[in-house]
Amino acid sequence: MKTILYVSTAVISAMLLSCTPQGERTRMVEKKLPVELFVDSFLAHNPNGLINDIMFEETNKKFAEEIEKALNEPNFLEGIPLHLEGMNQVGKSIKAHFGAWPEPTTWEYKKPTKKVYFDAIVDIPDSLVSTLDKEKMYILYGKNIGIVSYNAAVALYGKKIRVWNPKVSISKNDIWDDQVDLDLGVLIYHLDSIKPFTGKREKEAIKY
Repeated sequence: MKTILYVSTAVISAMLLSCTPQGERTRMVEKKLPVELFVDSFLAHNPNGLINDIMFEETNKKFAEEIEKALNEPNFLEGIPLHLEGMNQVGKSIKAHFGAWPEPTTWEYKKPTKKVYFDAIVDIPDSLVSTLDKEKMYILYGKNIGIVSYNAAVALYGKKIRVWNPKVSISKNDIWDDQVDLDLGVLIYHLDSIKPFTGKREKEAIKY
């Protein structure tokens, strides 16, 4: 009887100990992209920004100003899958055209971001030319140099290209939609590094 009582007490003590904080606990979750965090903040500060035509116009002016500043931050476009549309030699440099609009079927942005559309013209080092596949998607690391017009992008790329939308805007399909689409225009992008898109998001540890 004494033995049974001893074991029961030990089990209870272990259970109580497991409920006692033993330092910070963490779990791994999918990491939000910088652009998704930007959308979270922007909508929090402009909750009724897209409810009618007047608000839409004012909100898009704010959006254009704020997204241009955000795009100047290094790796703001990190994590966005980009399709290699083509490459062209212009003088001694190789230009690549990437598009964010042909999305992989398995990819979804985290709400309230629904879609992010833009085109990017990028200088590609000679060492990467033989490694890039036109049928593949990639993640770019680097920094936006500027938003340009379609004609400026064509002049830089050296020939005509197909782009999604040269204008910058944030919009909804209708006022009842709880998600937004972003058009970031045509970007000139300075490439630091590039890697194939795997279809998976990076993860980060959060406390709980």
